[in-house]
Amino acid sequence: MVVLVLAVASVVVLVAGGVDATPSLIAYSRIGSLGGVGYYASQPVPGVPPGLLVRVFLINGSVVEPVRAFIDIYANAPNGIVHVSMGYSSILIVPFSNSNWQYVLGKWASLGIPFSDYETSMLIFITYVKSNESWILPLVIPYNVAWAIENSRYIVVNAFINVNELRPNKVVPVKLNSTVTDPQVFGTYYNYTIYNCSLSGPQPPTSLYMYQPTSTCIGINGSLPIA
Repeated sequence: MVVLVLAVASVVVLVAGGVDATPSLIAYSRIGSLGGVGYYASQPVPGVPPGLLVRVFLINGSVVEPVRAFIDIYANAPNGIVHVSMGYSSILIVPFSNSNWQYVLGKWASLGIPFSDYETSMLIFITYVKSNESWILPLVIPYNVAWAIENSRYIVVNAFINVNELRPNKVVPVKLNSTVTDPQVFGTYYNYTIYNCSLSGPQPPTSLYMYQPTSTCIGINGSLPIA
């Protein structure tokens, strides 16, 4: 019930956000208890370009509030997946003009198939970290390639991290060697180093523990807890 109320309230907030015309919601889908996705034909939030808007909410009992988390976006391409964007925030905006997304669209365009004839999808991995625990939320969001090519849609994803239902993973701080360089390291956020552990992320000394994700290919090494 909390998730359903939040989904409905989200649409109301979008409408009341100062937009001159009511956003044109063309479809809204629930993603089980993990969230929901709305597809808009007109701008739902002031200043947001055509593309993807991800918002993360924490559900703890009857309390529902925005929360900062690691948000990582991948887009499916004809021959694999491509990393598009990542950030540490309660909101992440990724326009279709993003260079990585444009690379993916170019791969689809090279097939020579009319864009309106098929849909693809993006993968969203959300990791919320608090103290020595983390909650991982994987989402699959479908979209039509023509929307991205034509910059004609706004995709709003509401992700719900329910700490009462989702099983947490353990996070133990690891200190990385400051001289280590690796092309798969995405960056450091609030003393946490993010890397693509499905490829060749940095390996900490064997005498220390490391965060071992169970349902995503993003690794997090940290030295400070995040509330």
